[in-house]
Amino acid sequence: MGSAYSKQGSQNFYPSPSSLLAEDWTAHFNLPAKRITRCPLCFHQRTCKGYWCQNCESRRFRELFSSWGLFGSMWKRKGSCKVALKMLDGFKESSVEYLNELRAHYKCISSGSVLTCYGITQDETTNNYMLVMDYAKQGDLTHFLRHNMVNYDWYRRVRELWYIARGLKAIHDADLVHKDLHSGNILFNTFTRRPAIGDLGLCRPVKESSSGNVVLGVLPYVAPEILRGNAYTKASDIYSFSMIMWEVSTLKKPFSNVAHDASLALEVTLGMRPAIAPGTPKKYAELMKLCWDVDPVKRPSAEELVKKLEELMNDRNINSSTPKIDIEEMPTHPEACFTSRILEFPHLEDTKYEFKEVDLQSQERLHI
Repeated sequence: MGSAYSKQGSQNFYPSPSSLLAEDWTAHFNLPAKRITRCPLCFHQRTCKGYWCQNCESRRFRELFSSWGLFGSMWKRKGSCKVALKMLDGFKESSVEYLNELRAHYKCISSGSVLTCYGITQDETTNNYMLVMDYAKQGDLTHFLRHNMVNYDWYRRVRELWYIARGLKAIHDADLVHKDLHSGNILFNTFTRRPAIGDLGLCRPVKESSSGNVVLGVLPYVAPEILRGNAYTKASDIYSFSMIMWEVSTLKKPFSNVAHDASLALEVTLGMRPAIAPGTPKKYAELMKLCWDVDPVKRPSAEELVKKLEELMNDRNINSSTPKIDIEEMPTHPEACFTSRILEFPHLEDTKYEFKEVDLQSQERLHI
């Protein structure tokens, strides 16, 4: 095995996970001075760019992932082992960004609660690059809640959150922040049937997390300090987790019946949170409120979160209780958006907060 490659048999030549974790790998990938003009395997000239030989890699992935079928914006391999391919549009211009995502997956994969990413391949027709990832047959957390969790007791609900918290801990242990944690990015592993955190495209080292008025995310899951223009921190991921906790406890999306606009952003920075559903166990509610505390310093770390969820799973009072959930769906506001998008609220920087919980059925809103 060379310093920048992993070799398997006489025909396969591709970047290894260890090389992807190396700080200088993306530099090797893009640096013209380092380019190899002749592939050491097929000996063809002008097919090798950096450490990537188009002929050899295309052949290897045709053998592994023959017969493609379109699945939304992803692709999947038809065969005994299904995988999803995440299309990397504009990879040629932003290769470092996508390699950062691949590196983030490899750093966190050992937890078992981050979606597995096997490597990278290229569509020989369009020349677009794609991440080869686990195929989440059971969909995201929203789909799972709707179709599976209605009959779950509190133990099983807390257990699913524990798996997610483990994935978040792995991300934070790697000194990364997710920056876009929401139920749509929690996917259910095909083999383990457990939730795993996906879409690490925005994952960055804590020291690289910048502040600013432009935020990419789903508004109800974005921490108030981020809406005010502060830098992303691990604590902002914990706030996002609190909204996932609320969603698991109610089987509803937070703030789904109101417009996801500047008024909602202001209300969140002022301390508004969705009302805790009747019948929610006291300790569960206390942990959820701790995670969405308006002061980031008061929120638990991911490690503390994992431990507290373990305590909840071992709590007999919670295990013996059955959720009393109102399964009647609230109407979704036409301006509620649960896909990641750019959020710009430059006027929120100086807002002061006063905590309050609001029943989502209430029509009382602030307007600005």
